[in-house]
Amino acid sequence: MADEILGPFPYSWWVIAAGLTLIVVVIGGWVWLFRATRAPRRDRGTTEASSSPAPTGTDPWARARKDALASIARIQDEHLAGGLSQREVHQELAAVLRAFTHARTGVRAESMTLSDLRAHSAATPAAELIAQLYAPEFATRAPLSADEGIERSREVVAKW
Repeated sequence: MADEILGPFPYSWWVIAAGLTLIVVVIGGWVWLFRATRAPRRDRGTTEASSSPAPTGTDPWARARKDALASIARIQDEHLAGGLSQREVHQELAAVLRAFTHARTGVRAESMTLSDLRAHSAATPAAELIAQLYAPEFATRAPLSADEGIERSREVVAKW
């Protein structure tokens, strides 16, 4: 009887079921993790480079525009009250414009360098003004006064 060859022993059904369940759970976990950490989906009709409002007749950026204009008015009030220097006004205006650009185009303008921002065609209107605000932010003498910066920022937000 020692010469008799025995075939492999079959696995129990629960071992196969447990293995398949484990594979499904791991794949499901990866899918959930991928979807949970993704950026929110944008409408298929708009793209990152889109800079024209939807044809419905309503302004889809009205809330972002209203918030940005309110922030610019707050900056102007603080500056007139003497609470902000010219340099601080330009820094705050650049931050407001970057936030508005992000809301308007989806471009993460808050964390981009100026050259990165200029590379996005959708962000051109704000990028040009942010470039003009850079010198007053970092230099001792500014070619653009605080009042001019406020007015130009207001124009860009209102018209764009």
